[in-house]
Amino acid sequence: MRILFCRHHSMSSDLLEWATEEPCSHVAIDLEFIPIVMHSTLRKVHLSWAPNFYMKWQIVDYVLQKHNELDIYKALRKYEEASYDIRAYLYFAWRVALKKFFGIPLPLTNKWASPKDFLCTELVGTVVKVDRDLAMMTPWMLRNYLKGVK
Repeated sequence: MRILFCRHHSMSSDLLEWATEEPCSHVAIDLEFIPIVMHSTLRKVHLSWAPNFYMKWQIVDYVLQKHNELDIYKALRKYEEASYDIRAYLYFAWRVALKKFFGIPLPLTNKWASPKDFLCTELVGTVVKVDRDLAMMTPWMLRNYLKGVK
């Protein structure tokens, strides 16, 4: 599967990229063995038909990840239709603003994150089994983590 790091020409995407000074605002999973992309947006965790996803999102980079198809199907069943973690997003946005305007570093954990709702980074991290709190990690930070970039 491919972990896609993307951008979308929308106000929220542009604002996040400006505030973080990073080239992308979203992360998703292209399952490759079926033409489906799994991602978490402001509405919910859902599946998108890959050709439609690629028409709407600009791919900035990707990381190949080994996977077990059975694990992917389990994740699809478990996480599809889960809610987006709005509270975690608001805390994340607040902390990004503090970093942008006052230089205050991002904390390692998100105090408002829910264990059953997901930001895009949390969804991907759960599926690829990243063992750390991803609610305070931007998509680009997740990319660097997966690629081993410091």
